[in-house]
Amino acid sequence: MNIDLTDLQGTDIYLIDQILKRRLSAGQKVLDVGCGSGRNLGILEKLGLDIHGVDLNPSAIEQCQNSLTTFSIDKFFCCDILELPFPTHHFDVVLCNALFHFAPDKQTFMKWANKSWEVLKPGGLFFSRLSTKIGLPHAQPPGFNYLADEIDITELEQAWGAKRLDPLKTTLVESSRTMTTWVLIKP
Repeated sequence: MNIDLTDLQGTDIYLIDQILKRRLSAGQKVLDVGCGSGRNLGILEKLGLDIHGVDLNPSAIEQCQNSLTTFSIDKFFCCDILELPFPTHHFDVVLCNALFHFAPDKQTFMKWANKSWEVLKPGGLFFSRLSTKIGLPHAQPPGFNYLADEIDITELEQAWGAKRLDPLKTTLVESSRTMTTWVLIKP
């Protein structure tokens, strides 16, 4: 499959990094939790991955339907993250991009993260980008709810027995918030 730069437009730069590291490949089954309009799914579709998505917003699922050629009604669902309609250990890759910072509190953040991890197969890739307190501990960006810190992330990794594939990478955004990239492999 030939990919040109226009195919990457709108895709999260840190997900592109995972593609360039060859951690995603044709035939893998991918779940994008909180998929939105599918901005990260177009490139994965072109690369031959079997894409699935869930989002609370029905218009987001409709946008995916309109933009993805392999869209299938049995692979995209409008539902809450805690009601994922997939069995445990079902996906090779789980994406949680710009999702977890909308959890209202730590308990919900932990539940969302655990549910996302639950549907990942052993040996699978977990990719998350989330606003955190890392590097900017006192920030509370408008519209964001609970911001995890490094202790929360480490607690989950230890509970899961997960291995980091990359160190946590935290980017400062306009001195108002941070975004952390969190990439794991499931044992």
